[in-house]
Amino acid sequence: MLPRWFRLAVVLEVAAAVALLVLGARLVGAGVHAASDALTWLPPARHAPAPSPLPDLGGGLPPLPHSQHPTIAGIELLTPELFAKLNKQTGAFAEIQWSLLRDLEALARDEATRLLNGVHVPAAP
Repeated sequence: MLPRWFRLAVVLEVAAAVALLVLGARLVGAGVHAASDALTWLPPARHAPAPSPLPDLGGGLPPLPHSQHPTIAGIELLTPELFAKLNKQTGAFAEIQWSLLRDLEALARDEATRLLNGVHVPAAP
């Protein structure tokens, strides 16, 4: 015969599994968007319909030419000159870091040598 606490643990696990299945079935049946409505700790749902565009009142901004990409902000700034400048800056930064690493390596080697020279190992009997 199984102990009472073990039977209680099995019953609780089965109840939790059934509750999870029921909740999952309800969310699937109600649609994906119902999950954010049911869980209040989630940020607001992003499935709200987009606002309708304003009517054309004449005037305003001129239409964009087809060659521009309004969804990619700053794409006109990506020029070969910018990439060349970034490459030079990255190279200079890498050289500085490499020299610092070489200095640290030399200091670590000197410190390790100093520490090991100070260790006295007694002769074996």
